[in-house]
Amino acid sequence: MFDEEYTVSGHCAVSWEVIRDLFRQNFIDHLDIGATLCIYYQEKCVVDLAGGWFDFENHTRPYTHDTLQMIYSTGKGVMATALALCVQRGLLDYEERIATYWPEFGQNGKKNVKVKDLLSHRAGLVVIDDDDGLLKVEDTLDDPTKITHLLAKQKPYWEPDVGGHGYHALTFGYLVSELIRRVDFVKHRSMGQFIQEEIAQAIGDCEYFVGNCLPDQYQIRVSPCIPPRKTASVENQSELSQLQTRIFTLNGLIPSSPINGKDKHLSPINGFTNARSLARIYASLLFTESLITSKTLAKAILNNTPENEPDQILSHMTTKFSQGGYMLDSTVVKDFGKCFGHWGKIERLQHENEEKKEQYPIYIITSQSQNSIKLPISTNNNKINNTNQSAAILSSTTKINEYRSSSSRMEIALDPTFKIHPYHLCSFKRIVEL
Repeated sequence: MFDEEYTVSGHCAVSWEVIRDLFRQNFIDHLDIGATLCIYYQEKCVVDLAGGWFDFENHTRPYTHDTLQMIYSTGKGVMATALALCVQRGLLDYEERIATYWPEFGQNGKKNVKVKDLLSHRAGLVVIDDDDGLLKVEDTLDDPTKITHLLAKQKPYWEPDVGGHGYHALTFGYLVSELIRRVDFVKHRSMGQFIQEEIAQAIGDCEYFVGNCLPDQYQIRVSPCIPPRKTASVENQSELSQLQTRIFTLNGLIPSSPINGKDKHLSPINGFTNARSLARIYASLLFTESLITSKTLAKAILNNTPENEPDQILSHMTTKFSQGGYMLDSTVVKDFGKCFGHWGKIERLQHENEEKKEQYPIYIITSQSQNSIKLPISTNNNKINNTNQSAAILSSTTKINEYRSSSSRMEIALDPTFKIHPYHLCSFKRIVEL
């Protein structure tokens, strides 16, 4: 099925047609440019839509199910899944010290940092200390060796674990990739290679590529993102704002976010995929044991953040992470009960004295929160346990119009009490909201 006027294609189950209407309305109202949406409910794919345009300026090429989108921090959820596989195979233990697997990491007060501390953003390695200026732009491309070397030898910004937590926006991917390489004793694969072979290929019909594993012939399928407006100067910023600027630009080596598949900045950690593939990855976690068992998943999503502990990097907002690296509950999406997954977004850092602070949230399809509609979730077939706990997989990739940024977000939601009939979605008019 294809709607030429609003370029919406794909299918919805009969009782989910309202989703198609809301999805299409987003393009009619010029609230989005191109997006894919995939929802699994009671183990079945009930929504699988694509709409809008691949090219922002000309509107000549439709945004389709074959389009690939860079997903920013949404990829951390897939990294967490890769680490859970390592735990299941006995290669890794969340309670073990990182230095057991990566001896060089134990320098400068980090010898007792556990795997779970790193994955729940408690390690204090939010940015790379490079006072000697050894790090070059080239080091953010295909070879992460220099970056991981600097991270291994540096002193944490706070005492690991007991000093609280703060979002490791870019360093997380490099640290996780090196940890996977260290415990993958036979092949010593990078994170990208491990995910490609052990997750995407294992699931089948699943396209997920970390940048340096993206085949050259697939680059034409990567829809360019629309970057946020220019980042503010660091002059007169607060100490936290200056630190945030360093964190989100990798010490200024990445002045603007990568925008397409040919941009090799952060290629060892950036992911490219679509909503359908993301949904399949999470559906395999929730509805099957094809990747990991229920026991392993329960460990991976076990909370490792004290109640209401502020995030030292994300402007002291309350965030919550599991010991396996997933975002939890209201950090994933507000007002949706128990859930796990990971969002990705771009923020524009500004002077404190600017009247309006702007965020550029990634387009998401989950529950009521930034950029979302409430979706019905209810099933009595949840592999976490055999109770009537509800479950749904919700996945979206997108480009955003000139007033917003772009990329994707994936959520997986679990809530034993939240049950809404699909037609109740009509009360949530907009998919996107600012």
